[in-house]
Amino acid sequence: MASIKMIDEDEATGKVKQIYSEIKESLGIDFVPNMYKIMAHKPDYLETTWNKNLIRLFSLTVTGSFCELCQRENLLYVSINI
Repeated sequence: MASIKMIDEDEATGKVKQIYSEIKESLGIDFVPNMYKIMAHKPDYLETTWNKNLIRLFSLTVTGSFCELCQRENLLYVSINI
């Protein structure tokens, strides 16, 4: 079974560390989601993806609800309550 090593927050440096900080601040959370930790192997890809998601997040706050955003962008989302 193949696996991809994630770059944890304590291992992050430079651009990745900066993006991790922005992710946590923008989302109001105290951790970096795993999908971003996997993307961190390619810092430019991480940055591009985060910027695209940040635009969608900003669009959400300006134009309406998360459900409306998902419908408009044809996104599928899953809500997990712990």
